[in-house]
Amino acid sequence: MEQNNSIQVETYDGYKSPETPRSVLMMGKKYEVTRVVKSWRTQRGENRQTEEHFRVELKGYGECEIIYNPEFQTWRMKK
Repeated sequence: MEQNNSIQVETYDGYKSPETPRSVLMMGKKYEVTRVVKSWRTQRGENRQTEEHFRVELKGYGECEIIYNPEFQTWRMKK
C-alpha cells in the first residue's frame, strides 16, 4: 500500500530552487537528511507536469522518497 503524506522540507537553494533537501518536518518532528541516495525528475499526467524525486535517508527514520511539485510548490512523502 502506497502512503502519501504532505510534509515540509528545508532545502539548499542553488541556482534552481529547491536543489537539495536538508531536513524533513512531518507530524511535528524534524528529521535530518543524512544522505541523498538518488534524485531524478519525472513528468506525469496529460499536462506533463514535472516532479522532482529524492530518495533520501533520514536520521532516526530511515529511507524514503520525497517528491516536490514545482508548479504548486508542495512536497509529499512516499515510504
